[in-house]
Amino acid sequence: MRTLAITLLSSLAACGSNPGPEAQAPDSVAPEAAVAEVASPDVSVPERFCQPGALLGCSPDRLGATMCSAIGDRAELRLCSDDRGNRSFCDDGRGCLLCIPGQTRCRDDDLVEVCDVSGDGYVAGQPCTALGTSQVCYRGACVEMCEVAEKENSYMGCDY
Repeated sequence: MRTLAITLLSSLAACGSNPGPEAQAPDSVAPEAAVAEVASPDVSVPERFCQPGALLGCSPDRLGATMCSAIGDRAELRLCSDDRGNRSFCDDGRGCLLCIPGQTRCRDDDLVEVCDVSGDGYVAGQPCTALGTSQVCYRGACVEMCEVAEKENSYMGCDY
């Protein structure tokens, strides 16, 4: 009986939890190979939709420019505006212009500014007080103070 127990114990020891290489399943992967696979996956980087920051075109109403996003993954509409936040204009070749060529505005009560021909900015135009009248700049033009008072429902600037 003693020899039977020793034979049984030695048989069990031979069948332990650490099988030899021939006992592994044929489709299993050694741990080193698994680490190497994870460390260098075969992932392709998707192509960009567009060149970041590039002008893609103008909106149909010409008040916005379609631009490529900062990372090139999509198109974004940006409304055109001037240095005061007023609407501006989109040029097909240049994108948003600072102003609409020929557009006028008031720098202050006395001076009319005109957008230059390239749309890059405003230049000094006509000073209203140079006309020798009581004119002021109002909505991009020199007008009589009484006319402004009438439009604004005020008496300021008119003599009665």
